[in-house]
Amino acid sequence: MWRLRDFQDEEDLRIVVGALIVSNDDLLFIVRGEEPRCGYISVPEGHVRRDEGLIDALSREVAEEIRARIKLLSSKALVITGRANALLDDMYAVKARVEDNSIGMHRFWICDMMTPLDEPPSESDKHYVYALCKLVSEPQPTRSAPRLFYEQPYKILRDALKLKIKMQPTTLMMLKLLAAGKYPSSWILWMSRMFKGRTLDGAREKSI
Repeated sequence: MWRLRDFQDEEDLRIVVGALIVSNDDLLFIVRGEEPRCGYISVPEGHVRRDEGLIDALSREVAEEIRARIKLLSSKALVITGRANALLDDMYAVKARVEDNSIGMHRFWICDMMTPLDEPPSESDKHYVYALCKLVSEPQPTRSAPRLFYEQPYKILRDALKLKIKMQPTTLMMLKLLAAGKYPSSWILWMSRMFKGRTLDGAREKSI
C-alpha cells in the first residue's frame, strides 16, 4: 500500500537517504518537482534499493536528482524513524517538539553509513537517513528537482515555522534537530558555522 501512496516500486525499501550538502555556511535545498508534495522544499533524497548500501544509495540519488557527485564529510548520519512523510500532514512537523530522543512521535538516533540498516518493523514507518557531504561536481536542475538553491538552514527553519514556505515534514524535523544540537559529534564544525549559536527556541520565538 505505501508503495502506491509514495509512487515507489518493488525495489524500494522503507529507508530514505538524504544529502545535507554543505557550501560555506549554507545547505543546498531543492524544490520538489514530483509527487508526493510537488513544490515543497526538501534536500536531495530518495529510497534505498534492495541489496544497496547507504552510501551507494545516497550517491545514486544525488546523481539522479541533481546530476552531481558528492563526497561524505562524516561516516555518521542522523536518522529519523517513524511514520512516512506521505502519512503526515504539514502541521505535524511544525508542532513536533524535540525531547530526549524523540521529535513528535518520531525518534532520532545516529547510525554509521558503512553499516547495513534494516527496515523499521511497522509498514507505515520509514528510516530517514541524513548524511553530511559536499559536492565534487556542479549540480543541475532536473524534472524531480527543478529548482536548486543554497540558504542558511536557520533561515529556512524560521520561514517554515512562520508558514511562509512549504517543506517536506521530515526535512523540517531534521532542521529542528540540527538547531537543537541533535546531530553526530563529528558534524560540530560545520553546524557551528551554519547556526552561529542560534537555537531552535530562538527560531520559535521569531516565528510567533
